[in-house]
Amino acid sequence: VVGIGYPGKADFDVAARRRDYTPGGTGAGAADGGGEADVFLDFIEGELKPLIEARYVIDRKRQALFGHSFGGLLVTHALLTRPDSFSTFIASSPSIWWREHWVVKGQPSRQGATGLPRVQISVGALEDDPPKGNYAPDVVALIRSRSMIPEARALAAQLRRLPGGESKVAYHELAGEDHGPAWLPAMSRGMQFFLEQ
Repeated sequence: VVGIGYPGKADFDVAARRRDYTPGGTGAGAADGGGEADVFLDFIEGELKPLIEARYVIDRKRQALFGHSFGGLLVTHALLTRPDSFSTFIASSPSIWWREHWVVKGQPSRQGATGLPRVQISVGALEDDPPKGNYAPDVVALIRSRSMIPEARALAAQLRRLPGGESKVAYHELAGEDHGPAWLPAMSRGMQFFLEQ
């Protein structure tokens, strides 16, 4: 397991995540500091993977990419634009709403050379209506403006319609989870999903 992080003491580098995990596009918010997902994916493919392979024995045919929120958006973008880069894509609460759904509107679903890779998409069942008292009213309003569940459900359905999709795409709405903590059960299920192949 390789974790990719940023220097500093903060749990999250919000600006770096926005820059590195969001795909480009010219929709709303083009000046929002994001849009360099392809640069980040090039780094993973061209620098990070070779560095890991030089130090450890790896299986190129069994590699997974996991991400949550903006990280889930990155996973979705990689799946739709570079389906051969990993054997399994695990998108937890993907921020498909980014730039007016650019990730699904701007990119056609492509299958890799060996067909559709394995895909798990998950989202917390409470993400679009979080429990009262968990967040300030302005944060609740922001959450409600960024619909998560219908978009994740629609993406899973779209992928299941591709040849072989029914057996390669898993979708979970995680009961009792809202956006923040949904990553943990998503990762646990994702690891199980990956190891089943």
